[in-house]
Amino acid sequence: MAPNNFVLIDYENIQPKNIEILKKHPFKIFVFVGENQNRIPFETANAIQEFGSDARYIKISGNGQNSLDFHSAVRLGFCT
Repeated sequence: MAPNNFVLIDYENIQPKNIEILKKHPFKIFVFVGENQNRIPFETANAIQEFGSDARYIKISGNGQNSLDFHSAVRLGFCT
């Protein structure tokens, strides 16, 4: 059985430029998007969409310093 590899992206702080490199390995991708973020560039959205059910966006409600950090830390706890 192949190991689970996870990529958690805090999109408020990191806007990845080359997600395609992850296609060579079995990754599950979680993109955390802040409450006030309303746009993701087409290139990024398209690259993430190509992962199908192995990638998802998680829109966070509420604001606050490190809000996405806390949500991604909780999600990391569920990654198995």
